[in-house]
Formats: sequence, structure tokens, C-alpha cells
Amino acid sequence: MAVIALLTSISLFATCYGLIREEEWSRRIAIKLSFIGIIIALVHIIFYLFVVNDSKNIMIILFSIVIGCSIVSIYFLYRHNVKAYFNRLKTLENESDNKNANSFSLLSSNTITLYLKIFLIAEIVMTFIGAVESLIDINNPEQEGDPVINTIMGISEYLVFAGVTIFPIWWFSRTYRNLKGLEISGLRFSVRRVILSFIIPLLNSY
Repeated sequence: MAVIALLTSISLFATCYGLIREEEWSRRIAIKLSFIGIIIALVHIIFYLFVVNDSKNIMIILFSIVIGCSIVSIYFLYRHNVKAYFNRLKTLENESDNKNANSFSLLSSNTITLYLKIFLIAEIVMTFIGAVESLIDINNPEQEGDPVINTIMGISEYLVFAGVTIFPIWWFSRTYRNLKGLEISGLRFSVRRVILSFIIPLLNSY
């Protein structure tokens, strides 16, 4: 439940950011989150009614309010003027991208690619070292490791994790920007949307 709450809070943060930035995708995510909220609330209500067998539980009232608020939210987000507003913003954004593409110069990604390769190789090496250390610990459970080496390994793991998190996003956004500049067909999103999609749960996997 804590993981679900964390993912939901991150999704809400990204959605609110998108709504502030007037991004059309944020409206669709808000609708999906509202449906998810309704399903979760219904599951809890069924749990308290049939499993706990407590029809007067305060949680039933609270989750009923959640369902009501979610339905109202979906109604507002599906209204014609709201859809037309976000569609108009999308059209204006595409027109702006087309204007920028006409005066576009390609940005080199060689350096970013090099660092990306280094961090990916480092991650493979760190994973291999961690596996070897685990085998050693299993075979010699009483042997304590060198604290200095353990500290260095711990810091290295954090640095590698940061590298394999930042550089793929940086490389992907740079490459996507170049593709838009080359007027490649089939690119439906802005560079900003591509970067933001990496921090939206479920959407980042897609």
C-alpha cells in the first residue's frame, strides 16, 4: 500500500505539473487516476461491508466521498470546452514546433553517448562484483569486510545509479530533439513531454 501511495503521489505531482503547463496529456492522466481512485474506493467499501461486516464504518463514508469527487472530476475533464481548450493548446504547440524546426541545428550527442556507455558498463561491473561478494558472504558468514572498501563500493553504487538514471533521459531527449529537427514523421510528443514521461509511473515503462 505504501508503494501504491508513493506511485499515486508521483503521478499526481506530474499531472498537476502538466495541468499548470497546460499539457493535454495531463488531462488524460487525471481521468485515468480518477478511475483508479474509484476502483480502489469500491474495493475498500466492499471489504468493509462483506469482510469486516461493518456497514457503519467511517471509512465507507470517506471512500464514498472519494468516489463522488472522482466522478465529478471526470465529468469536468470530459466537458466539451475543456477538451477543446487542451486540443487547441496541442495545435498551437505543434505549430510552434514546426516553426522552430525550420531554424534548427543538430546538437551533437557523441559525448552523452560516451558517458552513457561508461555508466552502463560500470553498472554491469558493479552487478558482477555484488554477486561475487554475495557468494563470499554465503561461504564465509563470519568474515567481516573491509569498512573502507564497503564505503567506496556504497558510494560507487550511488554514483552509477545516478549515471544510469540521468544519462539515458538526457541522451533520449537530445536524440528526440534532433529527430524533430530532421522532420522525421510519427513524432507525436514534444521534447519536454519525452523527458517528463520518464518520471510518470506506468507511462515511463511504455
